[in-house]
Amino acid sequence: MITLDKLKIYKYYGGDIDGWARLKQSNQKITDEDWHLIDSLLEDLLLVEKGVTSNQYAIDVNKKLLDYLDDDSSISYLKSLVGKV
Repeated sequence: MITLDKLKIYKYYGGDIDGWARLKQSNQKITDEDWHLIDSLLEDLLLVEKGVTSNQYAIDVNKKLLDYLDDDSSISYLKSLVGKV
């Protein structure tokens, strides 16, 4: 499950998984799988934002957000990262 804390860690490292792997602190609780999921969701959201997807793809992306993120504040925060990280 992707939480707001995990998204903030992702943003702190600018989406750079190698930087996180080298410099992470023990209190930063995020896995490689979480990191890749965030990457994937951001890519999906960017495609939807650019309008290069079908309506069904956009619906599927929104379903993924509900399935993989813990609450609405995490979804909003993730959407705020689109194209910025």
